[in-house]
Amino acid sequence: MTLALRKLDWDKFLSYLSKFLFSEKAKEELWSLAPPYNYSQSLLLQKETLFITELFKKKIEFSFPELNSIEKLFLKEKKRGFFLPAELARFKPWFSSMRTLCPHLSESPFYRLVELF
Repeated sequence: MTLALRKLDWDKFLSYLSKFLFSEKAKEELWSLAPPYNYSQSLLLQKETLFITELFKKKIEFSFPELNSIEKLFLKEKKRGFFLPAELARFKPWFSSMRTLCPHLSESPFYRLVELF
């Protein structure tokens, strides 16, 4: 960690954010985050933040349900070549959340999520 990030208490900030993450993988990935150091990336992140803020202001409810060990599910699927019905059922809450959000995302910085969905 650079001296500048230490002065900003970046590690404390990441520790605070980790409380809002469900999966161990997400918590691991969090520690590799660094603030953007280029202008275009900063602008994109600012647009994304403003968009999410506007959703909250409009009282559009959304959530992403806990989906622990998704990586393990895909590793099992890769070995077998398919998902078991019980494994597929674990994805349903995510698809329901995305169905709710998609109408709001098509003209947003998150438009790629609609394409992926």
